[in-house]
Amino acid sequence: MTKWRKTKDGAIGALVLLAAVLPGAAAGLITPAENPGIVEHLGQAIPADIRCLDDKGAEVNLRALADRPTILSLVYYSCDHICPQVLVALGRLVGDLPLAAGMDYRVVTLSFDSLDSPRDAAKARRNYTRPLPKDFPPGAWMFLTASERNIRAVTGRLGFSFEQEEHGFVHPAVLVVLGPGGVISRYIYPTKYAYGASYPVTFPAVGMADSLRRAALGEIGAEAPGPVLFCFPHEPPGQARYYGLMRLAGWGTLAVLAALFLYLIAGRRKWRPAGD
Repeated sequence: MTKWRKTKDGAIGALVLLAAVLPGAAAGLITPAENPGIVEHLGQAIPADIRCLDDKGAEVNLRALADRPTILSLVYYSCDHICPQVLVALGRLVGDLPLAAGMDYRVVTLSFDSLDSPRDAAKARRNYTRPLPKDFPPGAWMFLTASERNIRAVTGRLGFSFEQEEHGFVHPAVLVVLGPGGVISRYIYPTKYAYGASYPVTFPAVGMADSLRRAALGEIGAEAPGPVLFCFPHEPPGQARYYGLMRLAGWGTLAVLAALFLYLIAGRRKWRPAGD
């Protein structure tokens, strides 16, 4: 009986350890060694003097745009990795929301690359709004650019940190829900993704609808902390293959431990006294 208890405790410890490390391995998460990341600044407001340009080159005040619940996404328009997936996911999301775009909420996409121009914003608007329903209001999703000073003021207030590299930026993928007056109400993270693989990014439609309703009431909410998806300007050679192997190794380890657990259960029954 003592031998069984020691073996059982060891198996349970191994299963707990696996549960702690498997999700990260299975998802292929990467934590940059530098500063890029997100620090939630709930309850703070977008600075009142942030000036941006829309896709036609007209100046707009970012905080003034948040006169209703607003979904703010931060990307850079020349990205060809995670940013396009985030914008495609955002397009699917607004198509699934049980709310009236332009009336109940607004969508704003801002490039944090100061070299992006209104022409780049116009191209992004054409690409990512094309699949939306025909009756989607033209001004309900705005694509903006801004100067370096304005970008730093916005990202600093949001707690959104990014780092420029030779071919682009390293940055987190997140949507920010703003309440009226540009108050930061909630951060929404992808619920489905696998970095380095051909796999769509997904944001929760039900959670977003609830967040927009709460933001309209001036409520501040926080999601349970979870892993953050990062966008990288390039994919290192063999990275997708590496993370595929990591996932296989993780599931293989789980299968081995499950088999060990079943073996120990069978052993317990075998060693159980006849009177039990």
